[in-house]
Amino acid sequence: MSGHGNESPEGRPAPHLPRGGQDLPTQPKRDWAPLSPRQPPAHETPGHDYGYGPPGVPRVPVDHSLPLTALVCNGIATLICCNVLCIGGIVTAALALGSAHTDPEESQNLAKWSWAILIASVALQVIALIFLVEQGFFENDDAPSGSV
Repeated sequence: MSGHGNESPEGRPAPHLPRGGQDLPTQPKRDWAPLSPRQPPAHETPGHDYGYGPPGVPRVPVDHSLPLTALVCNGIATLICCNVLCIGGIVTAALALGSAHTDPEESQNLAKWSWAILIASVALQVIALIFLVEQGFFENDDAPSGSV
């Protein structure tokens, strides 16, 4: 051995150290600026219901039942009962379904408004029907009498 700590017992330099006993640099020299932190692509933005979230954070399932049933009931009331006032309920229920992933609280609020529109429009339709029956709107004055 020659007394240097960087040679093997056979007299050859150790493979992990450069010749001449110099220490390895701790970091390579860079001629460029360090990269900025990685920005997530648009399809990985937080708040969407696909992909993986941060570790340790449980995913909360989104409840679509209230806005979906409000949409169906408003649609039935519009089509079958000819209640055109329920169109506002259809619009608010559709908005509630659209915002269910991005803002669940606003979605529930819109769904409640949709149900309120449905109840109010059905109540107005019943009141109008009672008023028209009392006024004799549905009586047939031109009907032939029972005698021949």
